[in-house]
Amino acid sequence: MNGSHVIVHLLSGLRRGQTVSTLQGEILRLILISPDPQTLTFIVTMGPRPSKKTKKYAYDTRGCQAAIIKVRSDQRTEDKTPDGRFSNRDYGRLVWGKTTGSRTWPGIVVPHYECGVRAPPAERVCVFWFGDNRVSQVPLSKVSSFKQNFGTFYTHTRDPVFQKGITVCLQELQHQSGLPHQDSEEALLQWAEKGFPNATDYNRHAAVPFSPKVEKHLGYIKKAKYFGGHSNDSSDSSSPKTSSSDSDTSDADERRKWRSKASLLELARQGKCDIEQLCIACHRTECQVVAPHPYFVGGVCENCKIDLDENSKDMEAGMSVHCVVCASPGKLLICDLPDCERLYCTGCVKLLVAPSAVRSIMRATPWYCFLCEPFSPHTHGLLEPRLEWREMTSATKTASWMSTCDEEALDPSSFPKKPLRVLSVFDGIATGLVALDKLGLEVEVYYSCETDEKATTVVNSNFGSRVTLLGNVEELTTKKVKKLCPIDLFIGGSPCNDLSLVNPKRKGLFDFSGTGYLFFYFYKILKSIESFNGETHLFWMFENVKNMPCIYKKQISILLEKPPIVIDARHFSPQSRPRCFWGNIPGMSRHVPPQPEHNHELSQYIDKIGGRKAMVDKINCITTSRASLQTRCQEPVRMNNHGDVPWITEIEKIFGLPPHYTDNGNLTLNERHGLLGRAWSVPVICHIFQPLCQYFSCRTLQKPHRKIRKAGVKRPRSPCSLCHH
Repeated sequence: MNGSHVIVHLLSGLRRGQTVSTLQGEILRLILISPDPQTLTFIVTMGPRPSKKTKKYAYDTRGCQAAIIKVRSDQRTEDKTPDGRFSNRDYGRLVWGKTTGSRTWPGIVVPHYECGVRAPPAERVCVFWFGDNRVSQVPLSKVSSFKQNFGTFYTHTRDPVFQKGITVCLQELQHQSGLPHQDSEEALLQWAEKGFPNATDYNRHAAVPFSPKVEKHLGYIKKAKYFGGHSNDSSDSSSPKTSSSDSDTSDADERRKWRSKASLLELARQGKCDIEQLCIACHRTECQVVAPHPYFVGGVCENCKIDLDENSKDMEAGMSVHCVVCASPGKLLICDLPDCERLYCTGCVKLLVAPSAVRSIMRATPWYCFLCEPFSPHTHGLLEPRLEWREMTSATKTASWMSTCDEEALDPSSFPKKPLRVLSVFDGIATGLVALDKLGLEVEVYYSCETDEKATTVVNSNFGSRVTLLGNVEELTTKKVKKLCPIDLFIGGSPCNDLSLVNPKRKGLFDFSGTGYLFFYFYKILKSIESFNGETHLFWMFENVKNMPCIYKKQISILLEKPPIVIDARHFSPQSRPRCFWGNIPGMSRHVPPQPEHNHELSQYIDKIGGRKAMVDKINCITTSRASLQTRCQEPVRMNNHGDVPWITEIEKIFGLPPHYTDNGNLTLNERHGLLGRAWSVPVICHIFQPLCQYFSCRTLQKPHRKIRKAGVKRPRSPCSLCHH
């Protein structure tokens, strides 16, 4: 540059976007414009000195604000791993990669412009992960050859996403080798164990074509980037100043594709085009519609139909991370209704509803999705649910089967009106007994299996000798069960930690290092009681989390020979707490009686002290973590103009428990919250137990009658405000 003299001392390798400081206090922002292996050409811009301590360079710009400099360097722009076998341009190479906090995973090296993400630094590479269908920037030192290290990193696990990733990666290797396609996971693993016969080695000098499946998912990721970014860890949008020409060109092509489809959808919105003749799941305008969309009014092409069918299977397996409209990953919106497991990408919402719809959804608390809320053109746009969408989706067919319970028809006159003999395992704080007392059912004996000392302290303080503690359920042998019989009601809910989808490290039902296996103790005791009960009829109920993989629900249902009933506490309280219930209590699957919704709003459960006011109608499921009390956009309660959460006594009200029920034994607030987070919602259990009043003796629950005062007669004031006689 004329009139400037620049002296740069290269202390370490420079890269695009790096900020350095000078001896005079200004900074240089380096923008790489010519990545020649021997000469690096940068644009230099100056600004105020940053606060952090950075590397120092000396220069004299003579009043100029920008300069183009060339720096001689022996460092290549394509860094390699220590073994010298990897480059950040090995596109199409199958690798094992590892990111922070996750296990080593199979993937494929992809160019950044194919997935619409920012160009990685020289020492990193873009990897598309199989099974997870996302893209990350991974250090070259953290990747290794998939084929050569298969025996090192592959171990068979119960993680369905990892196993699916292995299968797809092996299929991609077969595609690159020109071998026949195989779908069988067992056959693919046998091929790998034999040393990948007939598989070709990677050649960086030869073009490696991606399979249609990889190209499809990369297109989905680019679409998500075009419509507002996605959730990958490399999802930062490339700015015009730093984007490569390849990325700019591909982005322009992507915009043109979606602009054409948006024009057709606008015609459909105006009624000038039949949306059933358009594929609403992709950008293609010339594709042929072969089937109706399973959820919404509109069509789908052949490729999208395959993707949506595969997504439905993933939803049944409880591992879907794709949009229900287009079956693509990306930045996803989640329905706040716990019974709903469907996701929507921001791209489809902006395209089919309105560009501003995503911002409105993010502000809504709670937000119920386009299938859960009644259709309105103002809120749904073109996403009009089909009337028959439940019958068209296999996942909902499974749910409808699971919501039907073939209950026994029992004659109440054949039951002696006697008090109940109850056995409760995993009893917690005895919310089952609280529900029985609220219904007025008389209890002869209540056996409780619980190992948590804090929980047994609460039970002893509230019920004393009414509850017989039996200790650990694993020590309840068949002989002990025989001594307890006959039992009229057997209830329990095993720990859900290793069954819930919320736990990514869940161990399932069959891993004895976790807690999921404790379900089998419930099953064993159930069968023991049935064999020792004689002529005494046994009513039973098992509870667990609703948000578990469908395979776990099916395994439990097969053993218990009953499908689960899903009941949400939001119908009885201001808390959304869906749970699965298995059992043979008559009327379990009956509809929840209609009740005025305002009777179960949070404002009805909040103490009016210090101007406390509920800011939401419903709160999320209360777990053992205090963080579960927070809502997505705002504090659920405000007091003295400050955000707050429900107090512990208010949480007890929400669970249907008496005030200060857990205030025993000097328990801390966190300990009390943990006990409540594992408890049942008493109103829900009352709803399930209510039919038992026909079969067992009940005490009459007398409601307090209001006395009518005569005119002119004043009521004597009690000397104590807490004692009124």
